[in-house]
Amino acid sequence: MQFSQVIGHKSLKEHLAQSIIQGRVAHAQLFLAKEGCGALPLALAYATMVNCTNPIEADSCGTCNSCKKMAQFIHSDLHFTFPTISPAKQSKEFISEWRNALLSIPYMGYKQWLQNIKAENKQGNITADETRDIIRRLGLKQVEGKFKIQIIWGTEYLGLGGNILLKLLEEPPENTLLILIAEDSDKILPTILSRTQVIKIPNYTAFEISHALIELENCDASKASQIGSISSGNWNIALNLFEQADNDLLQLLKDFLNGCLKNKDRKEFLELIDKLSQSGRDPLKMFFEYFLMILEKSTVYKYTNEEPPVPGDAERIFIVKLAEKVDSQKINILMDELNKSHYYIERNGNPKLVLFNLYLWVRNCLG
Repeated sequence: MQFSQVIGHKSLKEHLAQSIIQGRVAHAQLFLAKEGCGALPLALAYATMVNCTNPIEADSCGTCNSCKKMAQFIHSDLHFTFPTISPAKQSKEFISEWRNALLSIPYMGYKQWLQNIKAENKQGNITADETRDIIRRLGLKQVEGKFKIQIIWGTEYLGLGGNILLKLLEEPPENTLLILIAEDSDKILPTILSRTQVIKIPNYTAFEISHALIELENCDASKASQIGSISSGNWNIALNLFEQADNDLLQLLKDFLNGCLKNKDRKEFLELIDKLSQSGRDPLKMFFEYFLMILEKSTVYKYTNEEPPVPGDAERIFIVKLAEKVDSQKINILMDELNKSHYYIERNGNPKLVLFNLYLWVRNCLG
């Protein structure tokens, strides 16, 4: 993987590339980011450039023998450690599944990985045997690259066995690079944190998500804007929403609010309720999340008059108009009901009853 293939994080990618060019490669680094925010792709792109034989100004070349092998995750000096399930004890027993998963879902999260290896109800962890194997293989001389590179994905799952790695982190063999990846620093041993250079990776912005959907998935700009606004900066969530989003959420919300607040044809509104209730649990949850996001931004705009931070112009105009109807006390009640609606649908509540209940609250709070 190259930096050019990693979504967003422009300034961070430039910083990482420059550190390689200037020879400032710290031997132990911790890439810290929430799920779906690019920590693993960034680590892979960084590792690829480190061993590239012909790097360009801010990236690996992508064409040398090293880059080609790194793209398939088969470079002799690239090693992976990740959570596994019993009875297997080491990552090498799942390396084929791991490579296939990286090729298909490089932004994957912990649960997605466990689904890939059919963990069912088993919990993944990184065993003490695995940590000892890391020490053994990094003690060997590199085969074909400038660096031996060890990527540990899911550092939180090392547990107390992580203490075995302390000496390696403090005094690694020559030309060795350890890249640890984690979502939650609070679950990592303080002794490990103190021995690594921590690189904090921010959540994706709504603009980065929407731009990537347009560029990579050929998504309609309006739909990309809507998904970017409710994906919580998580590319995995954005892709999932993209696969499910058959409707224009903004138009759907306008139609729903008009049906609630205006004396429109009741038959037309009932047809809309039927359409929403039959769309499925996930699309309905997405509608509630989008509605909640619009309300929150309308409230912020009403009391700060600051430009709503959303990618789409149509959403921005709608948020400003909706702000005229916002009443701080009533809007909090409506937001609470939206959260309840989401909760009920998540637990298989009757969609029509949930929507009619929400209809009454919309009339009460915005009418």
